[in-house]
Amino acid sequence: MKANMLLSMAAASAIAMTMAACGAGGTTSSTVTETIGSTIVSKSTFTGSANGCTNGGVSIQIGIDDNKNGVLDTAEVDTTEYVCNGTNGTNGTNGTNGTNGVDAAMIGNPGGFASKLQMTEIATPILTDEKNVTRSTNKAFSLVTNKESNISFKRLLTTGQTDNGEMFGLVKNYQDKNITNTDGTPLLCNGTDAAVGYSGEGSGLDHVSFIKDQNSSVTDRYMVSQFECGPGPMYMNKFDINMTTGEVSVVPNTMKYVSQAAHHGGWVHCAGMTTPWGTHLGSEEYEPNSRSYSTNSYYTKMVSQFYDGNSSMANPYYWGWIPEVTVTNGNAAYTKHYAMGRGSWEMAYVMPDERTVYMGDDGSRVGFYMFVADTARDLSAGTLYAAKFIQLSADGAEGGRGALRWINLGHATDAQVKTAVDANISFSTIMNYTAPESNKTCTTGTKTLSSATSSGECLELNTTSYSAAVIARLEIRRYAAMMGASTEFNKEEGVTFDPEHNVLFVAMSDISGTMENNTSDERMGNNDIRLAQNKCGGVFAMNVAGLKVRDTNGTDINSSYVVSDMNAIIVGRPTTYPSDHVYYGNTCDVDAISNPDNVAYFKGTNILSIGEDTSKHKNNVVWAYDVETRSLTRMLTTAAGSETTSPFWHAIDENRSFMSAVTQHPDVATDTAGKSSIGVMGPVTK
Repeated sequence: MKANMLLSMAAASAIAMTMAACGAGGTTSSTVTETIGSTIVSKSTFTGSANGCTNGGVSIQIGIDDNKNGVLDTAEVDTTEYVCNGTNGTNGTNGTNGTNGVDAAMIGNPGGFASKLQMTEIATPILTDEKNVTRSTNKAFSLVTNKESNISFKRLLTTGQTDNGEMFGLVKNYQDKNITNTDGTPLLCNGTDAAVGYSGEGSGLDHVSFIKDQNSSVTDRYMVSQFECGPGPMYMNKFDINMTTGEVSVVPNTMKYVSQAAHHGGWVHCAGMTTPWGTHLGSEEYEPNSRSYSTNSYYTKMVSQFYDGNSSMANPYYWGWIPEVTVTNGNAAYTKHYAMGRGSWEMAYVMPDERTVYMGDDGSRVGFYMFVADTARDLSAGTLYAAKFIQLSADGAEGGRGALRWINLGHATDAQVKTAVDANISFSTIMNYTAPESNKTCTTGTKTLSSATSSGECLELNTTSYSAAVIARLEIRRYAAMMGASTEFNKEEGVTFDPEHNVLFVAMSDISGTMENNTSDERMGNNDIRLAQNKCGGVFAMNVAGLKVRDTNGTDINSSYVVSDMNAIIVGRPTTYPSDHVYYGNTCDVDAISNPDNVAYFKGTNILSIGEDTSKHKNNVVWAYDVETRSLTRMLTTAAGSETTSPFWHAIDENRSFMSAVTQHPDVATDTAGKSSIGVMGPVTK
C-alpha cells in the first residue's frame, strides 16, 4: 500500500497521537458532533496542508461516551480518521470538476501512478452487427511482466441447451419435476419467451461460479449456474481448462439439476461468488413482502406453478436467503444460511478471513449489512450488523462520502431461524403493524422506512414466540430500520474486495430517491443520506479499518475486516445526445459508467471490473477501471437488450486468469435469438 494513496485506520491512529506536530499547517474551521446511541462522532473540517492531506479535509473521531457526559473526551476516542479533499479538476464537457466531479479520496491520485495492466479498448457499438453480438477486447499488456495476452471471448452454455438428459435453465417444482408453460412447452427461465407463457417471467441466467470438488483427491472442477426467476433453478456441470492455451470448455454429458427441495426451492437467484474455500455462494433477490404478499401477482402466479396449483403450500418466509452449494465427490449439497438474514440479496461477499461477509441489498429504501460468522468457512451461525451512514460531504454532493457505524442485530444460527421458517410463520406473529398518521407520524410503534412500502410503517416487535435476533433475520430491513440503521440506499448491487489496497467496493446502480435530500417518502426515515441525484449511478469504496472496531453498543466486533467509511470513486454522467447524433438514445455518457451492477477486483492488476445493468446505454458494458490511475477502459459489450452479469475473474494458475460474463435476456434479433448465455474472456497474463 502506498502511504500517500490510502489512509488506513492504523495510520490514522498514529497520526492522531502526533496531531500537534503534523497539524500545524491546517486550520480547523468547524466541528460537528453527532450522537448515535452511546456512540459519539466528532467531525472537524480543516484547511491547508495537514494530516497527510494537501488540500484540507475532514477529521473524524469516533468513540463510546463511557462517562455519559455528552462529549467525546480524549480518552474515549477509539478511532481517528482523515478524509482528504480532492484536487480541483479541470472543467469537463458537462461542466463538472474533475474526472467525474467526485473528490479524490480513498483510492486514486490522478497522474501519480502507472498502470499494471492495460486492455485494448473496444469502441461503443454503432452498427447493427456490432450491437447484436457480444464483443470483447483482443489484447492486454502487462506493464509488470512486459507480456502481451491475445484475448478471445468464448460462449460456453446457452439457456435451453440440452445435455445429459437435462435442459439448461428448465424450472422444476417442489418435487424436482419439470414445470411446463401454458402451451405444454418446458418452463425455461429466460426472460424473453413471453409468447409461450411463464417463460417470459424473470430475467434468465444470472451468475455462474467456477468451483472445485471438496474432496481434495478429486481434481474435477464444476460450474454452478443460478437463474433469476421465481422459482429459480440451479444447474451444475464439469468444465476443463487446457493448461497450455488457457482455453475453458464444458465437459459433455455432465449437466445435473441442483435440488433445492429441502429448503422450499430457490427464488430469483441473482449474483454470487466462489468462496475462498471453493463453494458456490448464491443469493435470493426481491423477497416477497411478508405483510402484503397476496397482492403480488408475480408471486401468486409463480408460486402456483411451483406447487402444482396449490399456492396455499407457500410462505413468503421461504425465500430471500443466502444459499450455498458444496460439491463433494461429484454430488451437490444445497443449504440456505438463515443466520445471515432475509433480504433482497444481490450477493454476499466473503472476506479473506473466511468469516466476515458483506451483503448488497438490491432495491429501493434498503440497508447495507455485515455478517460475522463464529467459525471460518461455516456460515451457519454468527452475528448480524446493519450500517449507519454518517454523511461527511455537503448536502447535495456528487457521489459523496461518509463514515459507517455498525448496529448489532444479534446472534443466531441457521437452525434457530429455520425452525421459525418451517413453522409456517406469519408477519403478525412477530411484528405488530399500525398505519402511519397522515403527517407520517406514529401514535404507537417505531416509525420506520424500508422497501416494504414507500409510505413507511409503524412497527412493534412481538417476541412472544421468537427472540429479537431471530426476528431480525426474518425481517432484516424492517428490524434494522427500527434500530436506527440507514435504510435509504437505492439499487445496491455487487460487492467485491481489493486485498492490495484493503478496500471494499459496492455498486449503487441508481443514486436517487431516498439517497437524495428530503425526498417525498423520507419523512418516515432518518434522512441520513443527502446526495445529488445521479440516475447513472456510481461505485463506492470503503476502507477496511484494520483495527478492532466497536458497534454502537460499545461491544467489540469480532472481525479485522470491518469497513469504516464510504466514498464515491466513480459516477456516471447523465447526458442528452441530439437526435442526429450517432449515440442518440444513450442517456448516460457512452464514455462513462451507466447503472453499475456487478463489480469484481482482478487481483494483482489494480483493475476493478464494472458490469452494467442499464437501459441508458444501448449496449451494456463491462469496464476495466484502474483504481490507481482512475482510467476507464471499455473491454466487453453485450448484445442489444441484455444486461451483463457475473463478470468475475478466475485464476487458471498464478499468472493467468479468465473473466466469466453472462449475457442476460438479449433481444430476439441477437446472435443467441434471445437466449441468456455464459461465456469467458481470456486468458489474461498478469
